[in-house]
Amino acid sequence: MLKLVVKIILNKFLLFLILYSSSTVVAQNKKEVTDGIFVTFPSTPEYRALQGNLTYSGKTENALYMAIVVKNVIPNYSEYVQAQKTWSEKEKQQIIDALLDNAVRGKLDYSGSTGSSSKIKKGKYDGREIQFQAINPLTGNKCTVKAVILLVRNSLVSFEVWGMKDFLSSGDSDNYLNSISFY
Repeated sequence: MLKLVVKIILNKFLLFLILYSSSTVVAQNKKEVTDGIFVTFPSTPEYRALQGNLTYSGKTENALYMAIVVKNVIPNYSEYVQAQKTWSEKEKQQIIDALLDNAVRGKLDYSGSTGSSSKIKKGKYDGREIQFQAINPLTGNKCTVKAVILLVRNSLVSFEVWGMKDFLSSGDSDNYLNSISFY
C-alpha cells in the first residue's frame, strides 16, 4: 500500500514538473512593433518611446531581444514618394541600398566592429542581416549581436539579439529573427 501511495505522489509530482516546464517554454509574446509588422519575443517585452523612436526589449538568461523603430528616416518623405514615381527600378534600389547600408555602417561604427552584412528581403521589404561584436549594455561584456534591419516606408525597423555571454546560440537568434511576420 505504501508503495502505491509513493508511486501516485511521484507521478503527480512528475506531471507537475512537466506541465510547469512546458508552460515556461511556450511563454512567448507576439508583438506588433509598427504598422502590420510583428515579432515574437521569448518574454514579455518592455516598451519605451524616446525622441520619436520606439523600442521593445525583452530578455532571457541567454540573450537580450530588441525591436527598434526609427521613424522619419527619409527627409521630405512626401516629395520622395512623388519623385520615386519618375525613377527607374535601378534608381529606386540605389536609394534603398544607400539608406540600408548607412544604417548598417552606423551600427558597426557605434559598436567599433567590422562585422558582416548581407542583403535580404522579408515580405515586401528590403533589408540587411548583420552580425557583429559589441558590448552588451546589460552585462558590460563583449558579445555577439545578430540583427535584421528593414526599410519600411519612412521607418527603419531593427530586430536585434544580443548574447548575454561571449557567444550567442543560433537557436536563440534564429527563433526570434525568423518570427518576424507581416499582416
